[in-house]
Amino acid sequence: VGLAARPVASSHRGAYVDDQNLGGRAGYTRFDSRLGIPFGRARLTIDLINTLNRRYDATAFPDPAGSSAIYRYPAAGRVLVLGLENR
Repeated sequence: VGLAARPVASSHRGAYVDDQNLGGRAGYTRFDSRLGIPFGRARLTIDLINTLNRRYDATAFPDPAGSSAIYRYPAAGRVLVLGLENR
């Protein structure tokens, strides 16, 4: 198969960080893309993850010690991944 391109949109809403569903995480929409370039029996893949460099929390959880602190871990910014597939 020839050149292939694929856009992907991922949306996340309505997640909570605690068991009582009191502390919510902010929703986000992320856009990714993949380009596949064939050559011979192989294919070069170029993935651009978080294409628009959206800032969001990958995960979050309340302080296990019981304080009111919420620990949030930001997701990576824009990421470029190169790959080689053997067909």
